[in-house]
Amino acid sequence: MERMLMSRRVISLARALLAVMVVMLMAAAPLLSGPSASAQSPDTDTTGGTSWFGQSTLYLVFVRSFRDSDGDGTGDLQGVIDGLDYLQSLGVTTLWLMPVFRSASYHGYDTTEYTSVNPDYGDAADLIALNEAVHARGMRILIDYVFNHTSNKHPFFRDAYGNPGSRFSGWYRWRNDAQTDYDTFGGYQDLPRLNYENPEVRAFATRRALYWLDPNGDGDLSDGVDGYRADAARFIPRDFWAELRPAMAAVNPEAALLGEIWAEGQDIARYLKGDGLHAAFDFPVYHALLGPNTELDGQNVLAGTADPSPAWLNMRSLPRLVAPESVLVRFTNNHDTNRVMSKIEGDMARARAAAVWLLTVPGAPLIYYGEEIGMRGEKGTGPYYDEFRREPMDWYADEDGPGMTTWFTPSDGFNQPNDGVSVEEQDGVPGSLLEFYRALGQLRREHAALHNSTLETYDIQRNTPLYVLRRWNDDELFLVAINFTAAPQVMPGFAALAEVEGVGSFDLDSMNEIISQGAGWPSGEADSLALDVAGFAVYRFTRTP
Repeated sequence: MERMLMSRRVISLARALLAVMVVMLMAAAPLLSGPSASAQSPDTDTTGGTSWFGQSTLYLVFVRSFRDSDGDGTGDLQGVIDGLDYLQSLGVTTLWLMPVFRSASYHGYDTTEYTSVNPDYGDAADLIALNEAVHARGMRILIDYVFNHTSNKHPFFRDAYGNPGSRFSGWYRWRNDAQTDYDTFGGYQDLPRLNYENPEVRAFATRRALYWLDPNGDGDLSDGVDGYRADAARFIPRDFWAELRPAMAAVNPEAALLGEIWAEGQDIARYLKGDGLHAAFDFPVYHALLGPNTELDGQNVLAGTADPSPAWLNMRSLPRLVAPESVLVRFTNNHDTNRVMSKIEGDMARARAAAVWLLTVPGAPLIYYGEEIGMRGEKGTGPYYDEFRREPMDWYADEDGPGMTTWFTPSDGFNQPNDGVSVEEQDGVPGSLLEFYRALGQLRREHAALHNSTLETYDIQRNTPLYVLRRWNDDELFLVAINFTAAPQVMPGFAALAEVEGVGSFDLDSMNEIISQGAGWPSGEADSLALDVAGFAVYRFTRTP
């Protein structure tokens, strides 16, 4: 561990002088001016040492719901620290925290102050302590970067609203001269959009991003975050991300930018050209797998009621549109979607099949807190909406005990006592969903062939109703077959899959079945794999001598 920390310090010291200069200049700059992020030295490394991100298994934490350390019913940053052992047991290497700064809402996507931690969660010292605890374990951490908009209660907006003479008038996108009508995010009046045509806004957004990479500006990055999940990234001009990336690299060459670009593949690809965002969520594959975000009609691939071919086509095509070093994050649910267990109507066999897809997939997989124990969640009809998708993490069978949050416990919530959906009810239980996720997470972490994802190291078979993925490196080949359809399927030509064109042969005699469900070899068809409905199998081969 000391060697790992020393390695981080060596990397940071290589650019320590430049990092300190950047931070000092930005800190000393007047509030309304500050240096432009585009004014970096032309030889600044704009690619960044972000290979770690492509090898990540991410876990999305809603701090309010995850774990409570002080008994007030609200999750906090110390609670996340207390839960790190649990996260590592899942094979998680990178945390993503939903917003942790001061805001006017329960969810935090309406920031009122960007350097002050939400007091419900703790303070800046708690965030720094979490960063240090994460790094001491060889893990990484991203936090939400919400800069498409602020809260309408942010002091800059309050000063400018209805006040054309305000020093912040040019910071927002007004629709009338009186500055009483303005552009918003999603039509929400409490989320006024920032004006990125104003260089002052860009300088401010850059300063705040650099601040949390190295909070005390000493060049030791162990107390800072490793990057950001960029909220609503496609509503911010693409050239801003191209400015921010080298500015971040000057402070931390390994810092990563993960963009939320809820769009089609061509639109996502515009942001992943090697000079802006390092990574983006693969929304086209998500939609092809699970259908519309808000509907629960069961029409989706994972439920066995939709054609799977568009999903596999998207998995093959989008990587060809982006820069080779770009990373696509794959997921089956997040804080803005109905939970996957609700989308598949509680079918445990399909939940296990979905987990196999997720934790062997090329790219970086994202686990949404509670997914690993089968938590359900659907958008409500009011007065509560996304709260039902973000219910408290279920630690105990009876919904009560140290660490359990209670901030949202409606009588019609999806968490119910003694329903089999809790860490306590599944921990150490053979065959439980939690133990299944743990086994897959550790498998992915321990085998480089499963967490290196260049186009030359995997393929997805065509002309089959099954999902058939091959992933390889010089030493080993993994074959993943899943039947998401509503009928049993047979896959012929199994032996041929041990031969990878342009790579060579892997030894059929070395085949090891890692994990399976409803898989077998039909009598008299030794070269065919049969899969029941929701059946799957993962095989490992080693190289032929």
